[in-house]
Amino acid sequence: MADPSDVRTRTPGVSVSRSRSAIAAATRSTPTPKSKPKVKPEDYKVSNTLTLKEEITLPETITVKEFSEKLGVPIGELIKAFISNKMMLSLNSSIDYDTASLIAEDFGVKVNKEKAAVEMQDVLE
Repeated sequence: MADPSDVRTRTPGVSVSRSRSAIAAATRSTPTPKSKPKVKPEDYKVSNTLTLKEEITLPETITVKEFSEKLGVPIGELIKAFISNKMMLSLNSSIDYDTASLIAEDFGVKVNKEKAAVEMQDVLE
């Protein structure tokens, strides 16, 4: 039976063999990769830059994302509020003023309706 450390190629006359000690020495001499610095859980604290407003003004229709920004509530919390009211909405869904005012009241925010801008041409027609 042949020695397992002796590896031979198919090309006649060419052989490659390494002893186990040579393989062990080659693996010891390779540098170990530097380990990454340990990160503490305190480093991952995310500060909430959004602050809850006391009073906001809303247009007739608004997207959920814009509503979240105006309200000062994280989008995840706002989506939870919609789901608890049996409304499945996404980030880009449009909601009307009445729906937005109901959700804003859940967060304790007073809502005012934005006055529609009337153009002179619309009045003349």
